[in-house]
Amino acid sequence: MGIVAGGAFIIATWTFLRLQGVETWEATRRQSWLLTAALIATFAAPVVIGDVDYDAPAPRPNNAPAIPQLFARGNGSFALTDPGGPMPVRCCGTILNRDATPISTDESTKQDLLILLPVDTSRAVRNLTIQAEGQAGLTVIVDPSAVAPQPPPLEAHIYDADAGPATPDGKHIRSGWIARVPVTLNPTQPWDIGGDRYPLALTVNYVAAGDPPRTVVARTAVTAQVGNGLYEMAVAGSVIPICCFAAAIARWRRTR
Repeated sequence: MGIVAGGAFIIATWTFLRLQGVETWEATRRQSWLLTAALIATFAAPVVIGDVDYDAPAPRPNNAPAIPQLFARGNGSFALTDPGGPMPVRCCGTILNRDATPISTDESTKQDLLILLPVDTSRAVRNLTIQAEGQAGLTVIVDPSAVAPQPPPLEAHIYDADAGPATPDGKHIRSGWIARVPVTLNPTQPWDIGGDRYPLALTVNYVAAGDPPRTVVARTAVTAQVGNGLYEMAVAGSVIPICCFAAAIARWRRTR
């Protein structure tokens, strides 16, 4: 890849500045043969030196974290929203902020983690605790005031038909409790400009009236991106065009 990209850039620069004139082709016979040999070598290099051992494991395309088992399935019990904001319209997928603006890397972002409890509003909920474990550089801080000494406040929510959380017997509740837990997310060590999906493991324990203690476990993720990544890419991508324009102007001034 380096040979093809670097070789093509060098050949193009040499051809533009030395071989190609303003009105006619200025290359000598020796330079023409050298250009032909360079083009053949650039295209032949991957064929000659490329790895043909198809039994060898493929290298990782990037430094993205490995996807845990069952990662692609929807969690059905958790969602992220802005502080005090309503529940997302499309709820609840594996990527908690899929339909929202990605959070910025290396910055602390306050969000509300919504826990959709499979408990009807006719029953009380007590002893609710939550554990949030960020992975691959994601730091998650749960607001202490939301879990101690009192559990987070519960909000009643009416779901559409067969859209609410499922109870242990498989039935979807119509009117259930939602716990709102303020959290602070800080994704670090990004491996791409955008679309970094940081795994997030969530564990919730609670007791509903008339039921034994229950635990909800989900493997989720949040999407983050480098805040100024687009500007950095734009600046980096403008270096070569600026150099080309400068070379074109210099050559035009010499040959006009």
